[in-house]
Amino acid sequence: MSNTQAIEEAKAHINYQGVEISNHKIREVINMLYFSVMVLQERTELIKAMQNDIVAQHKL
Repeated sequence: MSNTQAIEEAKAHINYQGVEISNHKIREVINMLYFSVMVLQERTELIKAMQNDIVAQHKL
């Protein structure tokens, strides 16, 4: 293998590692957003339940 080929393979490997790092960061952001949405949905349901309780108490 020539030096040029070795350098090109090393560059390709470095680029591949950079892509893998970027993919990992993207997955982390997606997971964070997913779980944030889940929490917001739960909070929305809790607020609706509390609102229903307040309305029911007010009718008494």
